[in-house]
Amino acid sequence: MEFDFLSFVIGITVGLFIAYSIVRMLGRLLYNKLVEDGVLKSIEEETAQKERIEMKVSKLGDVYYAHRTDTDDFICQGADLAELKRRFAERFPGYDGSMVGVSAETHAELLKQKQELTKTA
Repeated sequence: MEFDFLSFVIGITVGLFIAYSIVRMLGRLLYNKLVEDGVLKSIEEETAQKERIEMKVSKLGDVYYAHRTDTDDFICQGADLAELKRRFAERFPGYDGSMVGVSAETHAELLKQKQELTKTA
């Protein structure tokens, strides 16, 4: 029995082509199903509407100051988390904000205020 290299290469090529065709066909079926159900459209709309701005929040005296984490630009200020959220929404409609306290104490205060806001809402 002699090894035929050409037959081996042709067999591998045909096998890869068949596997590629099957995966492509299944991918198209899944994509079309997602488009038909409207899942992709809703995901695209959510990402288009809600762009996230990450902020770091520091506290000086009784006032919280929010700055962008990437550029350190001033975003807004407020006496508490509710006021920060309101002012952020006024200044950046359609955007979603993510806050991080600069210190552990500030972060803990923000989390406590967030829990209180969710209880009242």
